[in-house]
Amino acid sequence: MRYLFNEKLADRMLLSVDEKNNLNKLYEELHCLLNKAANTNDTNELSEIDKSIEVLELEMQKQWKFEPSKNKCSYWYQIPGCTCPKLDNAERWGTPNRIYTVNCPVHSYLFGTK
Repeated sequence: MRYLFNEKLADRMLLSVDEKNNLNKLYEELHCLLNKAANTNDTNELSEIDKSIEVLELEMQKQWKFEPSKNKCSYWYQIPGCTCPKLDNAERWGTPNRIYTVNCPVHSYLFGTK
């Protein structure tokens, strides 16, 4: 089976075959959500995708046997259509600090501006 994640890390984390299969399903779901975002301009749909991706990413962290943390989520600013600063947010990974663009089609709901 071809996995959608770092197999060497999975082996180092001593993930079982079942855990790897569960993780692969989560990555498949992530890719589906990212594709869905790439094919819509609807800000309501994009905001729901954003919320779903964060929940999914926290579950992925658990499957990896990491302590789940919103501070270590990074897919939220990689959603197609997101206009939030990528490099600035990548540099803040691991901290509670996020930089949003008020008129971002994905994140404008956070400001009540959708």
